[in-house]
Amino acid sequence: MEHPLIERTLRTGYPYLIDDDTHGYDFWGNEIVRGEDVVEIDGDLVLQSDLQKYLSEVYHAKFYTAE
Repeated sequence: MEHPLIERTLRTGYPYLIDDDTHGYDFWGNEIVRGEDVVEIDGDLVLQSDLQKYLSEVYHAKFYTAE
Protein backbone atom coordinates (compact mmCIF):
# COMPACT_ATOMS: atom_id res chain seq x y z
CA MET A 1 0.00 0.00 0.00
CA GLU A 2 1.46 3.34 -1.02
CA HIS A 3 0.83 6.74 0.48
CA PRO A 4 -2.33 8.36 -0.99
CA LEU A 5 -0.39 11.39 -2.25
CA ILE A 6 2.03 9.13 -4.13
CA GLU A 7 -0.86 7.20 -5.66
CA ARG A 8 -2.51 10.49 -6.67
CA THR A 9 0.71 11.79 -8.25
CA LEU A 10 1.09 8.56 -10.22
CA ARG A 11 -2.54 8.83 -11.40
CA THR A 12 -2.74 12.54 -12.18
CA GLY A 13 0.86 13.70 -12.49
CA TYR A 14 2.73 16.48 -10.78
CA PRO A 15 1.96 19.14 -9.55
CA TYR A 16 -0.84 18.20 -7.20
CA LEU A 17 -4.06 19.69 -8.52
CA ILE A 18 -7.38 19.92 -6.72
CA ASP A 19 -10.12 18.28 -8.76
CA ASP A 20 -13.60 16.81 -8.50
CA ASP A 21 -12.29 13.67 -6.78
CA THR A 22 -12.59 15.33 -3.35
CA HIS A 23 -14.92 13.35 -1.10
CA GLY A 24 -14.62 15.61 1.93
CA TYR A 25 -12.32 16.06 4.89
CA ASP A 26 -11.35 13.71 7.67
CA PHE A 27 -11.46 14.27 11.43
CA TRP A 28 -8.12 16.14 11.31
CA GLY A 29 -9.06 18.32 8.32
CA ASN A 30 -7.15 16.34 5.69
CA GLU A 31 -8.72 16.03 2.27
CA ILE A 32 -10.29 12.68 1.42
CA VAL A 33 -10.18 11.78 -2.27
CA ARG A 34 -12.07 9.19 -4.25
CA GLY A 35 -10.62 5.71 -3.82
CA GLU A 36 -9.35 6.16 -0.26
CA ASP A 37 -10.67 3.79 2.40
CA VAL A 38 -12.73 5.70 4.96
CA VAL A 39 -14.41 4.74 8.24
CA GLU A 40 -17.31 6.76 9.66
CA ILE A 41 -17.68 6.73 13.45
CA ASP A 42 -20.37 8.85 15.11
CA GLY A 43 -20.32 11.19 12.11
CA ASP A 44 -16.53 11.55 12.05
CA LEU A 45 -14.77 10.54 8.83
CA VAL A 46 -11.45 8.81 9.42
CA LEU A 47 -9.05 7.41 6.86
CA GLN A 48 -8.69 3.70 7.48
CA SER A 49 -4.92 4.17 7.71
CA ASP A 50 -5.48 6.58 10.66
CA LEU A 51 -8.06 4.45 12.47
CA GLN A 52 -5.75 3.32 15.27
CA LYS A 53 -4.64 6.93 15.88
CA TYR A 54 -8.28 8.08 16.00
CA LEU A 55 -9.35 5.33 18.40
CA SER A 56 -6.37 6.04 20.65
CA GLU A 57 -6.85 9.81 20.76
CA VAL A 58 -10.64 10.08 20.82
CA TYR A 59 -11.71 6.92 22.66
CA HIS A 60 -8.46 6.33 24.58
CA ALA A 61 -8.24 2.80 23.16
CA LYS A 62 -5.04 0.97 24.05
CA PHE A 63 -3.33 -1.28 21.51
CA TYR A 64 -0.80 -3.84 22.67
CA THR A 65 0.53 -7.31 22.06
CA ALA A 66 -0.70 -9.92 24.54
CA GLU A 67 2.03 -11.77 26.39
